[in-house]
Order: sequence, then structure tokens, then C-alpha cells
Amino acid sequence: MKCDSDVDDVLLQYIVSILEELGSSAASEDLLDMDQFTEMMEAYLPGFQAVDRSVVIIGLCGACHILCVYMFTSIWYQFLHFQLSYSFTHHF
Repeated sequence: MKCDSDVDDVLLQYIVSILEELGSSAASEDLLDMDQFTEMMEAYLPGFQAVDRSVVIIGLCGACHILCVYMFTSIWYQFLHFQLSYSFTHHF
């Protein structure tokens, strides 16, 4: 028997994999199988299939955007941190 945290981890990993796929691929109608996504979500969240698909797509796009901004900010921060560390080490 799975505990709630196991279910949450499986669902989270599934959603993250969808977001990564959306964020790394060119726009395509075939990018996301909405029937499969809805079926998976319905298994964890009964009643999910009643949610309008356009709302689900907008939510996924919003989450993908947030993830991309976070990744960009994280990479930019690491770059600046490296540059500042290098500058202070080699110029002062």
C-alpha cells in the first residue's frame, strides 16, 4: 500500500516530465496527449476530467513558464556568482 507521499512523488514526477517536455520541444499539436494526461490526472485527482481542457492547457503553459523563468534565473545567478568570484579572486 502506498502512502500519500508516494502518490505525491509519482504525480509530481509525471507533471515535471510533462513540463520539461513542453519546455524543451518546439510547439506542436502532438506534443501532449491530452487524453493520456487527463487519464493519469483522473487516477490521482477524481473529477479532473471535468476540468475544461483549455484551462488545463493554460495551467500547464503557465507552470512551464514559471519553471523556465526559475531555470533561467538560477542559471543567470550561478553565472554572475562565478563571474564575481572570478573577478575578486583574480583582480584584487
